[in-house]
Amino acid sequence: MNQKNRNQLFKRLNSFVKKYYQNQLIKGGIYAVSILVIFFLIFTIIEHFFSFNVIGRTILFWSYLGLNTLILTQLILVPLLHLFKLGDTLTHKEAAKIIGSHFAEVDDKLLNLIELREVSEKDNALIEASIIQKEKSLSQIRFNNAIDFSLNKQHLKWLFTPLAIVLLFILCGKEYMLTESSARIIRHNTFFEPKAPFKYVLLNDSLVCKQYDQFLLKVKVTGNQIPNELFIFSNNTKLKLNSLGENKFSYLFSRVHSDIDFKFLAGGYTSKNYKIRSLSQPKVVAVKTVIFHPKYTKKNIETVKNNGDLVISEGSILKWDVQLQNSDSCWFKIEKRTIQNSNKN
Repeated sequence: MNQKNRNQLFKRLNSFVKKYYQNQLIKGGIYAVSILVIFFLIFTIIEHFFSFNVIGRTILFWSYLGLNTLILTQLILVPLLHLFKLGDTLTHKEAAKIIGSHFAEVDDKLLNLIELREVSEKDNALIEASIIQKEKSLSQIRFNNAIDFSLNKQHLKWLFTPLAIVLLFILCGKEYMLTESSARIIRHNTFFEPKAPFKYVLLNDSLVCKQYDQFLLKVKVTGNQIPNELFIFSNNTKLKLNSLGENKFSYLFSRVHSDIDFKFLAGGYTSKNYKIRSLSQPKVVAVKTVIFHPKYTKKNIETVKNNGDLVISEGSILKWDVQLQNSDSCWFKIEKRTIQNSNKN
């Protein structure tokens, strides 16, 4: 075989090897994503039903990470390295066997041709003639046709099946089973309170109360398992709510002098934090009145504190100094006429 034909043969073989690893990469990508999604479903569903502690979730986290790393290495990284001719790649003889198994007319001819080329290095004229003859019979065959990218469509079922399961969770409104469980696995070092099989629905329009007024808290419990008793934990004190029937409960705070932080307790589960806001009552702290008597009275300037009733001489000038508390607006009126307003205390 002359040098030109020899180079052309190896060029075609190298092109086949490249396409072979491209196909491996496509197929590996499909299977890698499929397996990762399947393991995601398995691990999150297990965590949802068993609610592992920190140690259990840590094992799940590192197991998932380890499996993902192994899968991505074998199915993505290795073919990618081989594609760039790094590592133990496919030899020409191995490529010849694959091509021969695909084309009936090639069979072992290509492999024999490569083996004869190695022998022909000794300039055996008879062998060289045989090589030339075999090369001519293979010159019209496109080795790359032994690899068909479109055949990878049959592997897509392994990708679409787990993705369809994820979509089904979303359509059924059960996506929280995946999102909440996966969030707990990712934050595997964080302690999570066990989630109660019931929910609290506040029946009050708002958790706001005027200072020193009473506040009647009303709540309804919904869910698959309804507790018989409901408690409030506030200021290191456990208080029992009154049952109103129909899964409704109430508690009366008799005198709300400041904000109240509390949690619900029932069936061994603790709720999130709630707060009753106490709106401070505006009030007059002090009133000082300075009286400037008219000259005809011959009286000195007089100061009167905290007295609303005054008897004064006609023609007197008065100056009021009023101090308020918890006020964001106030008006000073005489009869029906507003003398002054303020947005301060």
